[in-house]
Amino acid sequence: MIQTVEIHTPEGTCDSWVAQPEGNGPWPAVIFCMDAVGPRPTLCAMAERLASEGYLVLLPNLFYREKSAPIVRGIPSPIRAEDIPGVLKQIMPLVERFDSSAALRDMKILSDYLGQHPQVRQGKLGIFGYCMGGAMAIRTAATYPERFG
Repeated sequence: MIQTVEIHTPEGTCDSWVAQPEGNGPWPAVIFCMDAVGPRPTLCAMAERLASEGYLVLLPNLFYREKSAPIVRGIPSPIRAEDIPGVLKQIMPLVERFDSSAALRDMKILSDYLGQHPQVRQGKLGIFGYCMGGAMAIRTAATYPERFG
């Protein structure tokens, strides 16, 4: 099951998705850092798949300061080679303006959200991503080792 949530930060409201396993928790939790294309049905399906393995998954829109999801309008799934120029035209301005230091501050707020979630098992959180999100995940884990492991 996946649901939308709004997480309030000092800089705005981060539109996010939470995928939760069936049954009763508490569950170990992970933050799923999006790629530059942003949250979309494909990433929500990936979050649901991980939830089916027993994890509560938070998928935040790291571009929330600029734009609510979907980041790319009219994106096909899967993205084909001929779609790439149109996708890049939409995402590159956002990537160029992306403030990873601000996003790193958001990760503390997002981890606080999970720490207060009634279905999250207490203890360290997991974090992962790929492309832009992979770098964000590594930087977050290194910055907040007391929260992620």
